[in-house]
Amino acid sequence: MSSVNRQLSIHFFTKGLKGISHEDVMSEIGKVVNIDDVLSIQITEKDCIVTLKNPETKDRLATQGITLRDRSIKLYEVESSITHVTIKDAPYKLDNCYICTQMLRFGKVVPGSIKRGVIKGTNIENGSRYIDILDCEAVLPNRTSLGRFEVRLFADNNRTPCIYCHITGHPSYRCKDKPSIMNQRRCYNCSAIGHLANVCPNEAHCSYCNIKGHARRDCEQYKQETEKKELGSYGPEIFEGRQDITNNIYTDEGDEESILSDNENCEKETVCVLLGASNCNRLGHIDDSLVNASISGGSLDKIEQNIDLAFQKTENKDIEKVVICLGTNDISRHKGDCDQINLLLTSAVSRVMSSFPEAQIGLCNIIPRKDNGARFQKINETTKNVNIFMKKLCVREQSVEFVDINDQFYKHGAVIRALFDKNDSSGVHVSTEGAQRIKSKL
Repeated sequence: MSSVNRQLSIHFFTKGLKGISHEDVMSEIGKVVNIDDVLSIQITEKDCIVTLKNPETKDRLATQGITLRDRSIKLYEVESSITHVTIKDAPYKLDNCYICTQMLRFGKVVPGSIKRGVIKGTNIENGSRYIDILDCEAVLPNRTSLGRFEVRLFADNNRTPCIYCHITGHPSYRCKDKPSIMNQRRCYNCSAIGHLANVCPNEAHCSYCNIKGHARRDCEQYKQETEKKELGSYGPEIFEGRQDITNNIYTDEGDEESILSDNENCEKETVCVLLGASNCNRLGHIDDSLVNASISGGSLDKIEQNIDLAFQKTENKDIEKVVICLGTNDISRHKGDCDQINLLLTSAVSRVMSSFPEAQIGLCNIIPRKDNGARFQKINETTKNVNIFMKKLCVREQSVEFVDINDQFYKHGAVIRALFDKNDSSGVHVSTEGAQRIKSKL
C-alpha cells in the first residue's frame, strides 16, 4: 500500500473540550479562513483533525489558531516534522537569540518559537526554555553545552533516549528498569547494567553522545565540550577559528612534493614579519630579517590589509615568525565592549595562522593610555581584560606565543607618561623612548 500524504492536515487535542461538535469547530475555523477551503473536520477520541485545500490556508490557520470555549487553541501538523524541545539549566541571563543560534546544530529553529517557562499562576520564570525544531536530528543528546553552560535536553517524537536503558519511546522517570538499575553497578565502557568495565564483553557505547564505538573518555565531542568550558564564553569562536585553519591549509600531497623539490634547488631568505599599527611604524629599522608590515590606523578587523602588505614585502622569502601588535584602535572604536574585541582578536589570529601556516605566531598585548581621566581609565580597564584573554588564547594555541610589551609601560602599577608622545592628546602614540622599549621586546 502506498504511503498516505497528510501534509495538508493539522490537528489539536480535545482534552478538556468534551462534547465539542463539528459545528463548533467549523464556526471558529470560519472566522480565520474561508470555510470553502476546508476539506474535512474529523473529531476522534483524542483530537480533532482539519484538512485544508492548499498549504497557504493551512499555514494561516496553524499560525493564528482558533478559540473554543474561551480557550486559545493552537493547531499542529498531523505528521509533524517539528520537534518540541525543552531546555533545562540554561542561565536566566542567557539570551534567547543565543540559544536559537546554538540549537541550529540539531535542525532548523522555527522562528519565534522559543519561550521562557514560568511558575504556574505567576510571572516568575522556572529556568526552562521551550523551542521548536524543524527536521530535527534523529536522536538528541541528554546533555549538551550552550557555549560554556551545560544544559539538559528533553524532546518529543522520541528524540531523547532514556538515561537508564538508552531506548527512546519513554521518559526516564517512567523506565520500567529504573528501580533495578538504581541498585546495580553500571559499566562505563558500554553503559550496560550488571558488569564492570574491566570485564566488559560488549562494544563500547558513549554515554555522552549516545553513539557506539567508543567510551565517553574517548569521545571527541565530550573532549571539545570540556575544553570549551575551560576556555570560557569564547570557546566556540576559538574552535571555529581552528576549523577555518584546518580547512584552509594546503594539503595536496602531489603539489607538496613539487614544492619541496623546488625548494631543494633554491634556498630562500628567512624573515620575520611584524603586523602592527602607527606605533609599530614609529619603531624605525629594527633588523634586516624583520619586515615591518604595519599600517597607520591598522586594527584587528582589518588585519587582511597587513597580511596583503606582508606578502608584497616578502615575495620569494620564507616567513619564520609573524608578530601581531594590534588592538589599540579596536579598543578606541569599541571602548568597553571586551566581548566584541575578543571576538575580533580570535578571528584575527585565525586569519594569520591560516595565511602563514608554517610560521610561529607572536601575539603582543596592548599597551595602556597615558591620561588619568574617566574615559581613559575605562579604556585601560578594557585593555587589561583583553590582555588577560590574550594569555588564555596563547595557552590553548600551541603555535601562538604571548609577547608581553605591556609591562614596559608601567612602574609601580602606574603608567609611565614619559614613554608617550606629549603632543598626542589621544594618549595612544608612544615617544621615541617608548618605541625603543617596544623594539627591545621584539
